[in-house]
Amino acid sequence: MEKVRLWTLQPADVWDLLKKDGALITEASLLNYREMWPDSFDWMCDQMRARLIGYQGHYPWWAWYSPKPDLRFWRHQMRGSGADGRARFVRMELCLPADRVLLSSSDAWSSVLNHDFVPYTQLDLDRLQAAGSIGPIWPLPEPYRTVVMRSWQRIFDLSGIQEGEPWAGRYVQATFEVLALEDVVSVTPFSGVGGAMAEGE
Repeated sequence: MEKVRLWTLQPADVWDLLKKDGALITEASLLNYREMWPDSFDWMCDQMRARLIGYQGHYPWWAWYSPKPDLRFWRHQMRGSGADGRARFVRMELCLPADRVLLSSSDAWSSVLNHDFVPYTQLDLDRLQAAGSIGPIWPLPEPYRTVVMRSWQRIFDLSGIQEGEPWAGRYVQATFEVLALEDVVSVTPFSGVGGAMAEGE
């Protein structure tokens, strides 16, 4: 069976719990970003349900497919909560069966988060903006809502990344349902130095 190599950045206590339990699913109440963008995360769950065999409906784990996360950069993005402003994290290298993983453009995913149109061309975007359908209100009135949501399917078109299309960016993310100890290839600990995390974040 074809397998894919991924990297996920997680708090060190997730790694400790994984070693104890052997497999983990996410809890929706613990997904901070899901609380900020519930429509978008629910949409991604719908896509996993349609595209992955055996998907049970849990909120996904997130990982990088390419490029491999460079900890010289990421340690400054991961915020700490300790007295010294640091927190302990791990970069887990995973090898998962391809049929358990859904790949998408990370850059284009930001359009889904913001309820934006994902254009193949600037002309696509210009036409929708000219129609007055781009704005802060969600859901958009029809027929614009359907047009915008249909465009979100483009985040799974990785040819845009290969061809250097601006809308696609260059980062490929991965979502999958179960984080399993048997899928872990290696673990690299690191400290986050991106500033103290506020209570409740």
